[in-house]
Order: sequence, then C-alpha cells, then structure tokens
Amino acid sequence: PWSAPGAFDKHSLSALASEIERLPMKALPMVKAFAPSNAADAWARDGAHIAWSCLGEDCGRVHAPGTTVLDAVTENAAPLAARLSDSRDGSAATAAIGEWVRTLADTTGRPVLDADAYLTPPRGVSASLGWHVDDVDVLLVMLRGEKRFRVAGSRLGSPTTIDLTMRTGDAIYIPALNFHTGGGDDLSDLARNNHSVLLSVAHRPLPAAAAAAATTSAAFRR
Repeated sequence: PWSAPGAFDKHSLSALASEIERLPMKALPMVKAFAPSNAADAWARDGAHIAWSCLGEDCGRVHAPGTTVLDAVTENAAPLAARLSDSRDGSAATAAIGEWVRTLADTTGRPVLDADAYLTPPRGVSASLGWHVDDVDVLLVMLRGEKRFRVAGSRLGSPTTIDLTMRTGDAIYIPALNFHTGGGDDLSDLARNNHSVLLSVAHRPLPAAAAAAATTSAAFRR
C-alpha cells in the first residue's frame, strides 16, 4: 500500500466532483446506501450492512423524480456508493467520467474494472463497511472534502501502515486482500459540516513481482 498526498490536480477533481454530485439517481447503474449504524472501527462481518440498494432504472424510483446523488446521500445521513463506470459493458455515467477513467488506464497501463463514487453526508455517519478486504486492487482518490482512511497488512492483526485524513487531490493505493477502513469522527469542524466525495477505482490484482514494481511507479502515482 502507499499514499500520495496531492497526487492529482485539485481543480480538475473539483469539477469531476461537481459532475458526480449532479447526477440524477435514475442515470446510475447501481447505488448502495450504507446503514447509519456502521462504524469505522468495526469489522465488516460483524454487522456492517446496507440500508438499501438499487439497480438501473429502479434507482430512479427510490427517491422523488429529479433527486440527485447528493440529495440522496444527504437524506440517507450515511455514506452512499454509486457505480460510475463498468468495463464489462463499457458504460460510464457521463462522458467526462469515462474520459477520466480512460486517461487513468492509459497513463498507468492498468485497465480499470469499475469506478465507484463514495459520498459522505454532512453531519452524518462517515463509515461505510468498517475494516474489510477487497479481491481487487483499489486506487482511492479524494475529490472533495475530507475523509480518514487506514490501511493495514493482509493478515489479521497486522499493524496499520497508512493513517491519512484524505483531502482533495490525495490518493491511496490498496493491493487486494489488504485490510482497510474509511471514516471516523476525528475530522475538522469544517469537514464534519460538509459532505465528501471519494473516487474508488478497481484494478485486477497484479502478480506479486509486478505489484512490488507498481508501488514505485511514478506513472501510477500521477
């Protein structure tokens, strides 16, 4: 795992965050709303759960017509994950999001499997799953606001190697099967009173040797 504060241009990320926030619910292929009872320090298997989820056109029926993603996360008072792009069908929520994902893949040489936006509401719960692992490599990019992320090793009880309050432009790379958790209450008053937008990009896991090389790749960190 590695972290790279200020790895991405803040201005372009702010524009991308605004585009995501304005997306109507009906335009998204999948949305998951996490339960307000989830906690950043809990283990996902010990009770983290989904308040509701929707697929395709049904996402437009969960809330009133015209509801945006930002409206929905504010009403939910807990984090919401929205699928933005999927390599299986080549879909992207907007042309700008599709272009951003393609540019990342071309720059790093790592095809993107899918990309999700995680939105956290103002004055609400900031944790989604608690401590968990993914079966894909994940690149996290903070688009707006602040959110704390911690990353540990791949074994139960392994020490935390990254503990970063992410701000716009910051990035964290998490190899598959490394424990990590996002959220927490130790944010500034400004951050606590405003929403945040995080981009989570999934890549197919690399073989061990290639994964070691990726941690020092300047292209991947740009």
